[in-house]
Amino acid sequence: SNLPNDAQVALKFLACLGSLSEELKLCLITQKSYNCSHKEDTAFFRCHNNCYSYKHLIEWLDFAVSEGLVNYVASNYEFSHDQILLAAISLIPKNERGAWHLQIGNQIL
Repeated sequence: SNLPNDAQVALKFLACLGSLSEELKLCLITQKSYNCSHKEDTAFFRCHNNCYSYKHLIEWLDFAVSEGLVNYVASNYEFSHDQILLAAISLIPKNERGAWHLQIGNQIL
């Protein structure tokens, strides 16, 4: 993909939440991730502990909005097409997808 790496990570993050995510949910998840003390060596933790504050995530999601990949409507980010969601999921290596979904799910709880 020609997208900047941070934009790809933001899209992967959003893809793990489904086709639509409330901005408030993103805030809660990134705040938990940003303050997380886990030291596991997975792509999820490398990305989130090193570079993903709420502000950073929103900046890159807004970039995706400007590129037409994501829509922002009524405090919700959603993929502009199902194929873009599938492409974002495909950016996560198959052997890491479970870890991404599990960690984001744990952050939601």
